[in-house]
Amino acid sequence: MKKGDARRALEATMAAMSDALREGNNLSLAPLGKMKISRTKDTPNGKLVVLRIKLKDPVSAMPKDPLAGLTE
Repeated sequence: MKKGDARRALEATMAAMSDALREGNNLSLAPLGKMKISRTKDTPNGKLVVLRIKLKDPVSAMPKDPLAGLTE
């Protein structure tokens, strides 16, 4: 993918995520975890938004034996 195309794709993704959070929806993003707005505060320079992100424990998500179930 070209750098310009990747930038546009990333910006569109971030815009969709911010729109969903502004509407009060929670986001569930597999590598990041669950994300929701914890609190907001109006400041002189704009709006402060605090996100709460719940991460899955990567150790417990991995199988104990990564080769289990593989056959030759």
